[in-house]
Amino acid sequence: MAHDEMDEALLPASAQESRKCPSRSGAANFRRLLSTLIFLAAIFLVVSRWLNLFNAAEASQYTHVQYLGFSLFTVPGTAADGCFGQNRSTMAKCFLGATDVEEDLEARMRVMNTAIESAHASANWDRSNATLKIFMAPEFFWRGPQGAYPMTPEFATAVRRIIGDLEQRLGSDRFQDWLFVLGTVIAVRVDQEDWVATGNSEDKDEESRMSYFNFAPVQIGGTSTMKIQFKHYISTLDFPDTTSREGAPPPVPRPTKRPECFVQRSFTEDCRLRYGEMTADDVRHELGFKDASVLVDGVFDVKGLTIGLEICLDHMLGRLVADLGPRKFVDVHLISSAGMNIAGGPVATNQGNPIFLADGFGRTAMSLNIYGRGREANKLLTGRFHYDVGVVYGADSNVELGQWASSIIAAFAGNNPGAARIAGMGTLPGGYQGNAAGFEFTQINALGKDWLTMLEGFFDTASYKEALRIFSLVGADVNRRVKKEHRHLFNNLPDGSAYFPTIDMYGPIPVNGKWT
Repeated sequence: MAHDEMDEALLPASAQESRKCPSRSGAANFRRLLSTLIFLAAIFLVVSRWLNLFNAAEASQYTHVQYLGFSLFTVPGTAADGCFGQNRSTMAKCFLGATDVEEDLEARMRVMNTAIESAHASANWDRSNATLKIFMAPEFFWRGPQGAYPMTPEFATAVRRIIGDLEQRLGSDRFQDWLFVLGTVIAVRVDQEDWVATGNSEDKDEESRMSYFNFAPVQIGGTSTMKIQFKHYISTLDFPDTTSREGAPPPVPRPTKRPECFVQRSFTEDCRLRYGEMTADDVRHELGFKDASVLVDGVFDVKGLTIGLEICLDHMLGRLVADLGPRKFVDVHLISSAGMNIAGGPVATNQGNPIFLADGFGRTAMSLNIYGRGREANKLLTGRFHYDVGVVYGADSNVELGQWASSIIAAFAGNNPGAARIAGMGTLPGGYQGNAAGFEFTQINALGKDWLTMLEGFFDTASYKEALRIFSLVGADVNRRVKKEHRHLFNNLPDGSAYFPTIDMYGPIPVNGKWT
């Protein structure tokens, strides 16, 4: 007998069988491994489904959002706003506001609070707790007569009291399911250390040691949750060439000594100027926001809904999309600006989800990224990029004035010039018929009958006055013709609201594909 045969004879029968048929043993091992993998996969599936149900329950809090955009001019005033004497050019600009910081903040707070209360008193917002109501004001709402509030202990004390009162009011139960983006605050700090905001480390004077800040306070309604979003990039429009208003302190220095960056509108790295940022502790102590947290990437959550927020130039430079990366999206993209448009930068929502804008040139807008290509762009003939965000529905005085005049022509002539335009194409968001966009759009007076008294000296009112003059002249002529000529009108004469600040209400708008 060979040695191998002898060795095998000494083995147990089962081992002999296994040795004779190694494939049978391997098959058994494979079956055991397969059974284990199936068991683990089943556990994973159960856990995944449970987690998905949990997340769906969280996300299902809001199926819709409704945008309540505060349409207001927050850009600097001109001679027409009383900046200077009669001998000054109407093109010269100045920052408006009260020289006393507490008086200035209180006046602006009255405007903000009145607008919020007007929105809340309206019958046009959706009372459902499945709809998040988003109130947003434009950039530069809070800046004062120097263009930026000097960061002094007095400023922090005033903010702590005045903004604190607003925080408490917005935290009440009646603002459950609301979100507030309260415009932006512009502040400046003269650093004691040799820190140079302009990027020129050789500058030693006061201007070179100035830190500039531009940030949006955000409050989740019905809670005490306050968040701060800092703007990153300084735009050419942020600190325009202004002159001291009579009786007011001089404006803060522009944050650059290289005018070519402004003249050429250059946004290369050499010319790209940055705002400062702060920690949550600095925000509490130096700015007076006692319980605020600082957003890192502009993204936050409201009961399962993911919100992204950008401020003006940050949108054009794609800051939010860059922070998210190519595979991440937000449910709602918000832009608070003064001189920006939605298609001017990449959008961070999935196809069909909304982007809302409140701009300080008296404009609100919305897009739904209907093609899902809102991160793709082509160059216009001007050389600037235009992103493929689809139809943009916007409301401002120029659009409304043109549509109002067109409607008057139709009332007399029977045909409406431009009536073939779809909603959003040179029309108010609702279109010429008012409800042709597939969603509700309504405008209400934001500040009531005393709006002019409330704004004068703090915000640009000359634009509203000129719009009112045009409305009045055309309206008077229309009334004269109707009475004296006994004209037959094909349609009712429309009312106009382009000559005062408005709350522009868009929606409710479904989110995450929940169109019904």
